[in-house]
Amino acid sequence: MVPNIYALQFYRYLGAPDGFFDRTGLVLADLEKLGGEIRFDQYCQILLNARRCSGDDAIALRLGAALGPTLTHGPVSVAVLSSPTLRHALQLAYRFGFLRLQASHYRWVDEPGHVGVAIRIDPAGEARTMVVEFLLLSLTGVMMRIQSQAPDVQIEVDYQKPFYAGEYQQAFAGAEVSFGRPEIRLLVPDPAGDLALGESDPGTYAAAVAQCERLLRETRHPGSLTARIRRLLAENPGRLWSIDEVAAGLNLSTRTLQRRLHGEGVTYKTLLEEWLYSESKRLLSGPLTIEAVGMMLGYSDVANFRAAFRRWSGVPPGSWRDSRAQPAENPRG
Repeated sequence: MVPNIYALQFYRYLGAPDGFFDRTGLVLADLEKLGGEIRFDQYCQILLNARRCSGDDAIALRLGAALGPTLTHGPVSVAVLSSPTLRHALQLAYRFGFLRLQASHYRWVDEPGHVGVAIRIDPAGEARTMVVEFLLLSLTGVMMRIQSQAPDVQIEVDYQKPFYAGEYQQAFAGAEVSFGRPEIRLLVPDPAGDLALGESDPGTYAAAVAQCERLLRETRHPGSLTARIRRLLAENPGRLWSIDEVAAGLNLSTRTLQRRLHGEGVTYKTLLEEWLYSESKRLLSGPLTIEAVGMMLGYSDVANFRAAFRRWSGVPPGSWRDSRAQPAENPRG
């Protein structure tokens, strides 16, 4: 399965073209569905349709380059961008890449002089090159966040050089791309793995990794409805999702969702506010303004966010942030 947000990004990038959904069995509502997924074969057909509608064989390359690391929404993206070093970021791709594209499989590479990941993609037919281009650009986007110097990135792909190969250098920011290799690999020199990332944050990193580990467990063992809703919210930030939208995302009626949550001893409002409070504290721990934090959570009016945060914590968001910034007083001897 593939997150529907990827196909939706192509649709928006191309300006809602006619014929975009041909031979997929999909409609726009399927791509806008909260936490929705589409089959891998549908995703591949979407890529082929995007190429046909745009008349651009390099469309996956262009979109991947434009979106960079933001392609992987949710905790995987947060964990990668808050990683302490490039090695940590690559290891996250190895551990959790499956969460974003279940048709991708990763192997850690640690050979003399280089570290990185090797990637295997499920059969994708004519769309395979586009799938690989889009995926690799979502991974290499984090290279742009290197704090000290850009590493000597090496990309190896197992297909022959396309006629538009000259555009790879710009799309991959000058990284060396080798075609016709035995497997797909993304490598950096071993010392470069210790380069610090520009947005690293230990607290955010630890919290995001823990969330990724929980999501991976829940993907393989779905568990309770409560766990599934928490996963939906975590993977689709930036909007205050209604209970009706969440129920539709889980293919349940609203009444059935309410009844099953009641059986688990919780309400949707409680789950939503618990997630919003947790996410707001994480965002307030960083450099974002209070207005920006509210917008990232889905509040169109910052006053409503301030009121909600005060209800959750007992203090306004600014006071909570100030209290976190103050050093603890040393006890008197």
